[in-house]
Formats: sequence, C-alpha cells, structure tokens
Amino acid sequence: MLGCQAKGKPVPDQIVAPLEDMSALLKDPPALRRRFEEDGYLFLRGALDRDQVLAARREILARLVEVGEVVPGSDGVFTGSSKRKEVVGDLGRFWKSVSEGAALRRVSHGHGLGRVLEILIGKKARPQDYLFLRAGVVGRATGLHYDYPFFTRAHDQVYTVWVPIGDVPVADGPLVVVSSSACSPRTARSTIIRPRTACGFPATCAGSRPSCPSMPAISAPTPPAPPAPATPN
Repeated sequence: MLGCQAKGKPVPDQIVAPLEDMSALLKDPPALRRRFEEDGYLFLRGALDRDQVLAARREILARLVEVGEVVPGSDGVFTGSSKRKEVVGDLGRFWKSVSEGAALRRVSHGHGLGRVLEILIGKKARPQDYLFLRAGVVGRATGLHYDYPFFTRAHDQVYTVWVPIGDVPVADGPLVVVSSSACSPRTARSTIIRPRTACGFPATCAGSRPSCPSMPAISAPTPPAPPAPATPN
C-alpha cells in the first residue's frame, strides 16, 4: 500500500509507477529526442550541479526567514504563518526579487540546464526571464494541469522545466506526470481535466491513442536522498 493521495483522496496503487530516469540518454541525443516525442517529458537525475541547486535553496529559504515563513537555522521548516505584508509591503516586488536571486539564476539560466536543452533540441535555447517559483508546504499541492496553454502560449518551440530546489522524496509529494497525456491533447483534455473536476482524480488516460505506449496513469519520481521539510521549486 503506497498511500498516495490527490486532493485528500486515495490514488489506486495499480495506476502509480516511478518515473524512468532517462539521464543516460543525454549521451545519445537521437534516442533522447525519441523518448521525448514518445512520452512528452524527460526525467533526468543529476543533470544539474547539486552544489548550485543547494545554494539556490539556501538563498530562497533565507528570504523566507526574513518574512517569518521559515524557522531560522532550519532546512525549510514552515513556521505556520507569514509576515510578508508587514515586512515587505509590495508582495509582487518581493517575490520577483526572490525569483531573480543570483544563486537561483545560476541554476535556471546556467550552463547545466542550457546544456540539457541544447542536447534535446539541437541548438541553443534562451531561458525566459520569468520563473514560476513555488515554496511548497505540507498539505498543499497544485492540481493536475497542462503547462502548454499557460507557459508556451500554444507555441511549439517553448519547453517547460521543473527543477526541485533540494531533495524531494516521494513522501513529501513530488511531481507527477499523467502518462500519455501529451500524445493527444484533445483526448487527454476530455479524459483528465473534466473528470478530475467532477470526481477529484482521473481513472486513467493510458493508451488514449494507438501511438501512445500503454503505461500507468500516474508516474512519480523514485525516492531520492533524505527528506527536506519544505521544498521551493
């Protein structure tokens, strides 16, 4: 019994499976591109410099300590309250400054991520200035959604990248991917998004098109290193 939940409702074990680490394919660009075309995503462990990622984590958590959201000296333990309005006033300006931190930008706009995208698309990629930075706490989650209409503006030359700023064990609620959902947006939209609104969780979308591999509906990263209390991403 895995005990996975989505919005407080249990997720059947039979539709949950770990994501397959495809980092070895970075040495074989054609194979990497084929997997991306087939699955609609790539799960790459160790693709970024760990020290740079942890430096970005410390930078972000230090800013959250300033506004009373993280216990000082902890590795991201939430205080249960926030003083953002009292301390910084302009909430938008504050979060913009956190998102533009030098250590974070060395990760998001650095050589490591740029190299991965260049291997994937065969040319240099330009990172967008805007980051969708999130600080996750226990009991909160983002529901199933498509990045495509929000970040790409329906453009086929924009790639979204999810970077965990620190270790994210499965027990802490990592990223999940609905298998085959990228194969047929129209079919997947009708089988995932609307039913999720009605019943809280999709039954499956596997094999929605003959060209899509039949896989478990939900995949999650396999457990990495020791847990981190709160994980900005």
